[in-house]
Amino acid sequence: MRYLIVALSLCAAPAQAGQPIYESMAECAGIFQAASEIMQTEEKRDRVYRAHLKWAEASAAEAGHDMTPLITQKAEVWRSKGVTAVFTEDFLDWTKYCASLAKHKKLVIDLYQ
Repeated sequence: MRYLIVALSLCAAPAQAGQPIYESMAECAGIFQAASEIMQTEEKRDRVYRAHLKWAEASAAEAGHDMTPLITQKAEVWRSKGVTAVFTEDFLDWTKYCASLAKHKKLVIDLYQ
């Protein structure tokens, strides 16, 4: 049953559901990169940036090549939406999807470490 739930949540990817999984992983990296820049303390900034690095590494491993240019592009899109982007349905959908994808890929993203 648990695998069915994970599979269904991965199928319900936001926005560009037809894109390769490594592009979705790059989107997650971009979200965390952009989010790290608006954190109010250095500690929070570092924790969120470490999550970005984990997603970037996982995306590159999945793709078989460096994903930095795409991640940078995706982060810029999120930056351009402004700080209030975190209150949008799109952001909420993506963060839920990223959490589900991390669990599926056994990628540990712990923002409290």
